[in-house]
Amino acid sequence: MSIQTVYDKHASKSPKPDFHTLKSFLSESTAYFKSGVYILLDAFDECKEDGRRALIDAIRSFISRDNRLRFFIATRPNSSIDFLTSSFADQTRRTEIIAGKGAQTQDLEQFVNDRLSKEPLGDEEINFISQHIIEKADGL
Repeated sequence: MSIQTVYDKHASKSPKPDFHTLKSFLSESTAYFKSGVYILLDAFDECKEDGRRALIDAIRSFISRDNRLRFFIATRPNSSIDFLTSSFADQTRRTEIIAGKGAQTQDLEQFVNDRLSKEPLGDEEINFISQHIIEKADGL
């Protein structure tokens, strides 16, 4: 089944495809690729706990059946990802990226200062507002 076929089948319907349908589609569609298939899952921590468990089970079954599948999972700490990585310790790599400790804070500060400099504010007000926005953003 092609991506277009699945899309056409579900585009006009208000209920979206269920998890089983999406899992089957992903499994079938990987056969069309000669090399590895890379799947990016962002905001894993924002899934409901039962959805997260189902997703972990699906990933586990994909990994055990097809070594061409590669998953990149972006999540905050403490989001059950340890459960998956411990199951495939020899096949997983973990990289921690700590927000707020690098260029993103500098980028935000420059953006805020540039925007505030266009307002009728004094330097002291700009600095006060900018520092509080940076502090509240906490690197996000």
